[in-house]
Amino acid sequence: MLVAALIHSRGWAVAIVVYVAVLVAVRVVSYLTSKKHNVNLDVRVGVNEPHVVHLYFDAYRARIRIAVDGVPVEVTGVPVPKWGPTLQRQYKVHVGRTEKHTVTFVKTHKLPLATMRSQTIVADIDGTEVPVEATQ
Repeated sequence: MLVAALIHSRGWAVAIVVYVAVLVAVRVVSYLTSKKHNVNLDVRVGVNEPHVVHLYFDAYRARIRIAVDGVPVEVTGVPVPKWGPTLQRQYKVHVGRTEKHTVTFVKTHKLPLATMRSQTIVADIDGTEVPVEATQ
């Protein structure tokens, strides 16, 4: 309604400027809110053949980057079937040559406004949940 009034009285240029300003303000607030929900964590794997699996989750873009010993690894999130207002995605990374392990990260978040809410990430090695080290 406001946009229609601006278009009629002052021209279409003012309406576009107001519309763009509102979009920019919403994106800035969304970015600043989601930035505090980014996750950095390390999982140490192996005894004879030690590795460090690093996970970085960017809440604003909803992207996960996983690296093994500093080398990026391509992973895809597989949705975990579950009923309810939450969504889970599972990311698996295979680590080691002689001492093989499977590191699994499960990310859980609530669906409405997911990028603006905290998201839980649980790590396990070969089916056993492990403590993770949060890094900056």
